[in-house]
Amino acid sequence: MSKRVDLESLEHSPRLEGTLEALFVAATPDAAFVAGLERQLVARAGPHPAGESPLRRFWARWAQPFGQRRWAMIATGLLLIAAVALAAVGPQRVLAEIQRLLGYVPGVGFVDLESTRLLAAPVEVTRNGVTLRVEQVLAGPDRTVVVVRSEGLPSRDQLWPKGPMEPGDFRPQLRLPDGRTLTTQEWALCLGAGTLEFPSLPDDVYRVTLELPRLPLVPPDAAPEDWTVSLALRPATGELAAELFPQPYAPVDASDTHHGITLRVLEVAHSPEETVLHLQVAWLDPDWEWPCLGGNRSPQLRDELDQVYHEGLPPGVGSTAGLVVERIAVDTDVTPAPTPQIPTPEERTLAFAPASPSAQHLTLWVDAIQFEVPAEDSFIVDLGEHLQIGDRWPLDVHLTVAGFPVHITGARLVKERFRPFDDSAPDTELEFDIAPVPDQGDRELRHIHLNGHVAGFSGSGSGWNFERGLRANLSLNEGDLIPTDLIQVQVESAGVLFRGPWNVAWTVPGADEVSEVEAVSLTLHPENASQTHVGLTLRVEQAILTDRLTAVMVKGDSPSPDVTIGWDSPSLAGPFNWILEWRPVTRSSGGQPPEKDLYLEDDRGRRYEYTWEVGWQPRDGQTSEVSQTSEVSVTLTFEPVQPLARRVTLHVPAVAATLPGTAAFDVTVPDGVAIVPHSDRAPASAPWSVDVSVEMAGYGLHFTEARLEELNGTTLMVLTSDSFEGQQGDRWLRGLRLASVAASDGRAVDLRSSFSHAGPNDREGGMYQVWLAFDVADPETGAVQSGCYHAELNGVIVAVEGPWRLTWDL
Repeated sequence: MSKRVDLESLEHSPRLEGTLEALFVAATPDAAFVAGLERQLVARAGPHPAGESPLRRFWARWAQPFGQRRWAMIATGLLLIAAVALAAVGPQRVLAEIQRLLGYVPGVGFVDLESTRLLAAPVEVTRNGVTLRVEQVLAGPDRTVVVVRSEGLPSRDQLWPKGPMEPGDFRPQLRLPDGRTLTTQEWALCLGAGTLEFPSLPDDVYRVTLELPRLPLVPPDAAPEDWTVSLALRPATGELAAELFPQPYAPVDASDTHHGITLRVLEVAHSPEETVLHLQVAWLDPDWEWPCLGGNRSPQLRDELDQVYHEGLPPGVGSTAGLVVERIAVDTDVTPAPTPQIPTPEERTLAFAPASPSAQHLTLWVDAIQFEVPAEDSFIVDLGEHLQIGDRWPLDVHLTVAGFPVHITGARLVKERFRPFDDSAPDTELEFDIAPVPDQGDRELRHIHLNGHVAGFSGSGSGWNFERGLRANLSLNEGDLIPTDLIQVQVESAGVLFRGPWNVAWTVPGADEVSEVEAVSLTLHPENASQTHVGLTLRVEQAILTDRLTAVMVKGDSPSPDVTIGWDSPSLAGPFNWILEWRPVTRSSGGQPPEKDLYLEDDRGRRYEYTWEVGWQPRDGQTSEVSQTSEVSVTLTFEPVQPLARRVTLHVPAVAATLPGTAAFDVTVPDGVAIVPHSDRAPASAPWSVDVSVEMAGYGLHFTEARLEELNGTTLMVLTSDSFEGQQGDRWLRGLRLASVAASDGRAVDLRSSFSHAGPNDREGGMYQVWLAFDVADPETGAVQSGCYHAELNGVIVAVEGPWRLTWDL
């Protein structure tokens, strides 16, 4: 593992008198130096000629090459640290400490570059149109990390139609000059790329050869094999490290505490590809384990311009979130008496989209943190004899798990539900039905881990989902005998979610010293950026321009009572995004996603794509919403507009809308329908024939087939229609809106797990089919409830084809 710095214990380090925080606070730089640096930074913006557009003036000041201002700001902070520390402890000791603290290697993580060798530049080898690129080698005292990536491979669908998998014979090696080899200890792989970890190299080795039998996750004979790449290493010290790697900084007082849980940002690294945080989570109870950041939403990084940088970049961009998790030994010798509880710290690394170079204040936002906590309780189940798959037992077991009241209402014997891309025989599972567990205000029970080893069970599992709540099971390996009669089940631990949010804020080094250089955005309110097409009006209410994004707030209105923009879905917490990213006719093209038709275009013909990497969210939490009127609004984010643009046009290819209509039908789930596990898709039953006709909004649909399917911890009945022509003029069918479903006993079905979808059926030459699904599991037992279901529909969801073109001046 790479060496880590514990800022709590650094305060007592004899090697550096005072923490980074103390250095920042005590810093009193020369006033002339600061003034001179300030003048240089401001001068880079240049004059603002009269008559230029606001956007041109904005970019003249802020659109400098990434890194100039960012590195100037960071350099200011580093110079302050060095200036104060030099006077106190001497130049050599300070340089050693700063180098030890400031080492981030993209694709690898925060590391101690001292006593480390690295690859000076990426190395590429090309064979038969396929290129293997060794992007980085980091040979440290504890491990050797190699980052590889490849180009020119066939598509994922061609290589692995059922999804990628590793056959188990992937054994990369590093060959040393004397012929000895090192074999991988661990790796993280995606198709064609990976981060490979080997043992540490001997101290005198600066040249190695990477040997790959195949490219990562590429099946045999699908691409060139038996790759060898010669790699020359050099020490990761001095100017080379500064030139190759982003130089991290340690924020001051960057922490937040809730429930006795402290989240602290130890180090931050910025680059054009990513913003990376080295975090520490500390908590008081030493029996808690495995902290998981984020509850219902992933962690986010925000700045003072309301820009939101999302965590977890796609494969091929930057490093992978959570590369390193390391427990730190706490020095108990410096703990004063009486001995308090010592926080248990753990570290990890998160990668976000690259932050704006002009951002001065950043905030890490985490909505919740989950821990695995001890839970001691047990219960006994009488299974009886002559057991068979499908047997069920009613239970009335009341437990106290981690302070939560838990009621187990039943159990059933099943085959393992879903093992994707694994053709081995499914395990036998004893599943337990758990009634909804009430929250305790600021905490929530997310899962229960059971132990049935005493009874002969070999494993256990647990889960949580929004529709069904908790579930837990005990499992048996293939060939194991099913325990009979009385079995004892031990509750071993539980997953508890602690709600925050945690807001960890800090100032980017140099922001305070260079006070005139502020992060700004340009806000426009176009007056005539609207268009009415096929009775639907779209208009741009506001546009926010920064050096990182262009956020466009769009409002839609339908004056016709026959068409309502957008639609409500019980399965979501609000309306779907009603602006679509592509024309309906291009939704499917040879199995590959089409080119998106939602984009901005400027007067110079440059196109700016819609992006998920960075969002814009004002502090009042404004989101897409449906008002009491026919208006809806949504904020879209695009790439930043270039400085020479004078006018932009928003292209909207299609809008989702709901057409009025009502219909009702009955459909029956037969008794004894069995769900079969599948290796490449969710468990499902064999289909059976139905005869259901629906006439709504000019569409005539005929459902002829139904099946049961396991999804999100429950069982759905999925109806499939005959193929039909999905287009009516400029409208394309997207689905049906369920109003209500009643089971045979009159119970109202929870529609949050239901869905409806219509799309091209490529096997039928572009004709459409509709899939309509709703829950048929008993909410108390989880068992499929057979019998007749009465469904009522209250609308048809369509895509209204444009395009709309909304133009405004900058």
